[in-house]
Amino acid sequence: MDVQEFVEIDQPHFNKSMANWVRANRHIMRAMPEYSRFIVMNGPILRVNLNYFSPEYRYKFIDHNFEHYCEKFIDRLNEPISIYLQKNGFAGYAVTFIFLLNGKSYEKFITYKV
Repeated sequence: MDVQEFVEIDQPHFNKSMANWVRANRHIMRAMPEYSRFIVMNGPILRVNLNYFSPEYRYKFIDHNFEHYCEKFIDRLNEPISIYLQKNGFAGYAVTFIFLLNGKSYEKFITYKV
């Protein structure tokens, strides 16, 4: 089966699923007061706004190696995204991650096959 178009994903449902994943991660929750808009799908774009992390967290874990942090975070999202796709009947999916931090951005295109 070919990779499906983003218009077929229920974006509010996906965003809620990602918010629940964030909420279940106690390490992330300790460093973030507002988690519901941290990971948001909008069309073919999956935006991760690292500015939601506390300044202390950003300084300690992100600021010194922004791109490396983004790559590791994509790795962490592989499982919950794959589970979401599988549960909702998708054989594969293409997404462009865009990470935002203090005027910087990091972009990566990923194709998931479930």
